[in-house]
Amino acid sequence: MGVAYIPLVLLSPLLSSERALPFPCELPLAWRDSPTFEILYTIQYISLHLSINYGTQGSDDLVLCICEAAANQYRILQKCFLAFNTPAKTTTVQLIITYIYIFGFLFQLGIDCFIGNDLYNQAVLLTDCIFESNWTSIESKEFRKDIAFVIQQSQQYPKFTAYNIYDLNMVSFGKVYE
Repeated sequence: MGVAYIPLVLLSPLLSSERALPFPCELPLAWRDSPTFEILYTIQYISLHLSINYGTQGSDDLVLCICEAAANQYRILQKCFLAFNTPAKTTTVQLIITYIYIFGFLFQLGIDCFIGNDLYNQAVLLTDCIFESNWTSIESKEFRKDIAFVIQQSQQYPKFTAYNIYDLNMVSFGKVYE
């Protein structure tokens, strides 16, 4: 629908008697004359068309990749739990595959927990660094108020969580690893 809408809207000024660009602008040249108008119009049309299409496609791809990553996590967990329900006749290959899945899951979880731990630690250090700086000697009252506001707001530390249920940090990783 959007692919058809963009050309119809952008090509309609070409059919009217008044020459108008898709992006109204002031230019230091006589842009309404041919071929300058057609060149400018084509450049603006292509840039708008590409930015809308790539912006939409990029956001769609991002959401799909996040969903696929979550689905892969479920696949890994399914394989791990299925391995525990098999009888004692498991082969060495099945055990190796199971351990590879478990290692992959722990590796991905470890990366997320490490990043969450680093985020928390850096946020904790920010408050101390600001407070220990010589910010009280700054002459500008506005700037001192801004820094006091940042100190006050940085008392609430950000947390990287899984569905707002579990904090992803090295403590929770240690609990999972046990």
